[in-house]
Amino acid sequence: MKPLVIASLAFTATLLMGCSVLLRSQEIPAEVEEAKPVHPLSWVENAVVNEDIENAVAHKDYRLLAFDGLRITVPGIALDEVKSAQHLCGVDLLYEIKAPKQQDTEQTINERDQQLMNKALDYVYKYNREMLELCKLAHNT
Repeated sequence: MKPLVIASLAFTATLLMGCSVLLRSQEIPAEVEEAKPVHPLSWVENAVVNEDIENAVAHKDYRLLAFDGLRITVPGIALDEVKSAQHLCGVDLLYEIKAPKQQDTEQTINERDQQLMNKALDYVYKYNREMLELCKLAHNT
């Protein structure tokens, strides 16, 4: 019975060493581990309103851009026109805006967040103003 136990132990040790080699060969490179998360509004840094509108129209995509927060907001569209514009053109939600809680220090808005939000609001305002007109033309209204 001793040779069987010794053989079992040898097999188990060999199996564990093989797993160890496999695990080491599948380690994540340091540059991947240290990659910073992408900000949800970073797309706006290279966005060009006119090019994006042309691309959307070429694909017959007349959706307006909106932000989701306490309610859906569609920058660039008058409040009394939002519901009809949403119904006619559709809406593409870009980003959920969460207001920081007073006691939550981790959700304070830093300077980069504010810059990206301002740039995104400006972009969406211009995009929606132009897209609404194109949407109306496409739907003959």
